[in-house]
Amino acid sequence: MKPGLSSRVLCAFVPVFLSSIGICFASGRSAMAEDKERLAVLPFVIEGLSTSQNRQLQQQFELRFRESPHFDVLSESVIKNLLADAGLTSIDSCTSLPCIAQLGKVLNAEKVVHVQGMHAGQRYAIEIRLVNASDAKLLYNESISYSGEFNNLLADALGQHAEKIANTHVTTAAPWYYYAAAVLVGGGLIYWLFSTWTTSSGSDSDNSSSSSTSK
Repeated sequence: MKPGLSSRVLCAFVPVFLSSIGICFASGRSAMAEDKERLAVLPFVIEGLSTSQNRQLQQQFELRFRESPHFDVLSESVIKNLLADAGLTSIDSCTSLPCIAQLGKVLNAEKVVHVQGMHAGQRYAIEIRLVNASDAKLLYNESISYSGEFNNLLADALGQHAEKIANTHVTTAAPWYYYAAAVLVGGGLIYWLFSTWTTSSGSDSDNSSSSSTSK
């Protein structure tokens, strides 16, 4: 291949290759942003609070997740129906990580939030856990000690933790097929470069042979 042609081919190849890789990864990031994870918030179990108060806390907690672009939060009615279909009428005793993860699978959720605790007077001890349904991995675990009015707990304390989970515990890895697409694009461009070089080399050899014969 002539030096001038080699340079032109290389100059054309590099930006096209880099642009193709960039497009693949940009598409991956875009798809991930649109692909929300299914999240199930299990019924709160805080001893000392009424069923109504537990439900109020849960609904306020869920609201922060519903505002997040990363999660598709299952509604209370959907969770109730799916558990009923599976014959699970009471899940208060389901507190271990494998059990919580199994509930996530029953609900077809990718992540599960489990909240339990105790209440006496104006003192609250609450544990919040986020569990990965596929492998029962504990992604988030925090214990809250709170003293104050129920309304303040409802309006602020739990909401801060919900926002923290929603903003930090999301899937960030690109799907494998975006990496595969990048490799295929790169391989195709390398093949094109090789084919161009082979064709050009053959033409140069023919031209050289013709020149020698003419002489």
